Amino acid sequence: LAASGAMFAILYELDDFSLLDRWIGVLDDAGRDGVRPPTPEAEARLACSMFIALTLRQPQRRDIKQWIERALAASEAADVNLKMFVGLLAALTLSWTGLFARAGHLIESMRRVSTGPGVTPFSLITLRNLEAMHAMLTADVAAGQKAMREGLEIAQATGVQTWTFQLLLYGYGGALGGGE
Repeated sequence: LAASGAMFAILYELDDFSLLDRWIGVLDDAGRDGVRPPTPEAEARLACSMFIALTLRQPQRRDIKQWIERALAASEAADVNLKMFVGLLAALTLSWTGLFARAGHLIESMRRVSTGPGVTPFSLITLRNLEAMHAMLTADVAAGQKAMREGLEIAQATGVQTWTFQLLLYGYGGALGGGE
């Protein structure tokens, strides 16, 4: 969990992703040594941090798909917010690699999950952020504008000011791509 936490701290800082290399090595070594996370939730977090780190630092690795599947499987019985976190980051990676249909299916699945109890504003805003990005990348201007507006409304109503700049970026990018 410490390695996963360190990786997410580096990822959220959005600065020097080369710092991920050390932690990728730590997780690779742990896997070779047969170390297993103590709970499915820990497994989901660890596998999620690994596939995001690999996508950014070692996109040529052939095991990224296995890390994604491992994270998704481990998150299946997890808290709704962890399940959404993993599913949406998997959709992000799939979108970045051009697998838009699979990313769209994951986003739709997370939409269904988001209607249940206990979903935090952070999870809802993250969902809208991924919807807006996916819409921009697939030239669905109306869906992108809707996701951007809904995400900004949630942020305004709850005070959870996260992903705001990305929501705006994806909304504007989608509008420009659509000729607006």
